[in-house]
Amino acid sequence: MTTRKIIEDWSDFTSVAADMSQGGPEGPMIFRGQSDESFSLRPSLTRVLKEKNIAQEQGLYMESKALASFKRVAHLAADFCGGLNHEDVLLWWEIMQHYNAPTRLLDWSKSPYVALYFAVEDLSSENGAFYTFDAGHLNFVKEVRYRSSESDWVRNDMLQLGKSLNNEAYEKTIMVVGCPRPTNRMVAQQSSFTVCTELLSDHDVFSNNMVFSGVRGGEGKSIVQKFTIPHELKSVFLQNLEKMNITANTLFPGIDGLGRSIKELIGILSTRVRKKYE
Repeated sequence: MTTRKIIEDWSDFTSVAADMSQGGPEGPMIFRGQSDESFSLRPSLTRVLKEKNIAQEQGLYMESKALASFKRVAHLAADFCGGLNHEDVLLWWEIMQHYNAPTRLLDWSKSPYVALYFAVEDLSSENGAFYTFDAGHLNFVKEVRYRSSESDWVRNDMLQLGKSLNNEAYEKTIMVVGCPRPTNRMVAQQSSFTVCTELLSDHDVFSNNMVFSGVRGGEGKSIVQKFTIPHELKSVFLQNLEKMNITANTLFPGIDGLGRSIKELIGILSTRVRKKYE
């Protein structure tokens, strides 16, 4: 099972980050932050489909339609999209994901501090969550590209692609993928992604059952760890991240990032004002 620990203060987190940044027993670590610890590791498209009680086949159809619609007009909003390989489905999903379109991908970062930002940016009363994933341990978890010339993963017909990935003969698993054509946001956020071969599965369905085996000092331990960030620490952590220049303005280059940074400022100031007049 995923191990859990409560982060007690900033120095506790920096200790965890320093330890995890060294990598796991057999490779690199990736990190993810979520504003509410009760949320599962569920991609945005999977969340929509489950909330609407959409079956697998219908979900795959919706996924293919969403991709086709995005590809058709993306070049009007971002010039670089005009030069992308239309058969590189993973690349398109990654672009969609970073511009808020629902996909089966889940965002991670190679930086523990960037991941922490997403755990504490929402100054709500909910505890945040910080995940670490030892991505280098398992043979089938690799940072790779799947293209039409090399694998059945990428096909023009997304519905057929989905059927091939979700049939009983295909191993149900989770993989880590990187982006060969990162956007400025992906570079700023040091992005990595997990993708599941089963559209309707949460990513912790698989990761909770992944444990080290045959690794010195790691036998029986989960490759995914979850750390709770108490809600009362969110504002303090956000201020410390600001000192490290990890803010909405740097993680979301552009005017929308500036707007998000002002939202952060209001949140931090409201905490200070409330404490001052209590």
